[in-house]
Amino acid sequence: MFHSVNPSWLAWFIQMSGMWTVTWSNGNTEKYIITPQGMISINGGPEIHIKPSESSSFPASQGWFYWIYNSQRYYIRVSGGSITISLNGETAQPTRTSGTTTTIIDGSTTTGSTTGGTTNTGGITTGTS
Repeated sequence: MFHSVNPSWLAWFIQMSGMWTVTWSNGNTEKYIITPQGMISINGGPEIHIKPSESSSFPASQGWFYWIYNSQRYYIRVSGGSITISLNGETAQPTRTSGTTTTIIDGSTTTGSTTGGTTNTGGITTGTS
């Protein structure tokens, strides 16, 4: 389902679109799919709108967004090219497992694909070792 996206959030959603995986301290692994339209799906479930945070602990002014899934409030933020997710007082940095990244530099865009934590953007490949 498509919904209207605030233009100031669009770059964030585009940058973070793709599949991300996190393993929480209790051993549960969750897979997140983020769309460029600002929707998120957990473990193949329904798409949920990502909204600017209303929490003083996770202020929208510092880039925090949230969504509610199974009566739990998740918080998410992008910083330095990675994302942070917070749930029930625990914070984790998911690993990008696939997707498309778009980098915007001086008004120009470069788009590439990712697989297994490696990003390929038009001949320049970056990743983690």
